[in-house]
Amino acid sequence: MQDLLTKYSVYAPLPGIRAETTTAAFINYFICRFGCPRSILIDQGRNFMSLFMKTIAKRCRIRLFRTSAHHP
Repeated sequence: MQDLLTKYSVYAPLPGIRAETTTAAFINYFICRFGCPRSILIDQGRNFMSLFMKTIAKRCRIRLFRTSAHHP
């Protein structure tokens, strides 16, 4: 996870790339430390495009922006 303005990066160990694992790492390593961001730029990965991630984003009032398919 990286802040695009300051280029500050947060790294989280992931045992897998499932949507639940990715979202839990985002909540534990980013939201719990810095609070909810206003928006997130995500790629076209299934773990980011899942209903689970969209539900968490909706509850936290986070706008999800996707990159284009071949030009991230």
